[in-house]
Amino acid sequence: MKNCAKCNINSIPNWIVIDGKNRNLKNRKYCFECSPFGKHNTISLENEKLPKENSRSSYSYQKERGFKRKCELVLLKGGCCSKCGYDKNLAALEFHHKNPSEKESRLDVRILTNRTWDFILNEAEKCELICSNCHSEHHHPTWGDWKMSLPELESGRRL
Repeated sequence: MKNCAKCNINSIPNWIVIDGKNRNLKNRKYCFECSPFGKHNTISLENEKLPKENSRSSYSYQKERGFKRKCELVLLKGGCCSKCGYDKNLAALEFHHKNPSEKESRLDVRILTNRTWDFILNEAEKCELICSNCHSEHHHPTWGDWKMSLPELESGRRL
């Protein structure tokens, strides 16, 4: 048995049966009184820091920052699809790299949230703003006549 890192009582067994299953407790740092089973038991309980709701590291703050940055970048790029003019849903607007060999990173919400604004602006200069449909049509131009290429689908026959 090991000693608990918080209360220093020798009460952590190597193995225990919980809910009919053998559980390995060899890596556990805290006894069950200090850290009940099923809770995270490797962080210091005295210094446990949970992100505040308005903290820069909280998930809700990150989502909001990514959304705001995408809004700003979309407005800098004209606010609508450069091919068809679509502007109804921000999620449907994407950044297409004009020259893929110059691409350092994609510009999705995760990158917009976590990279510096200078990096984002530099990468955005290499892109054009287009909607999801135009982006798909650009990357798959031969799929446009798919109804004509599979006549057996019209006859009801399954592949």
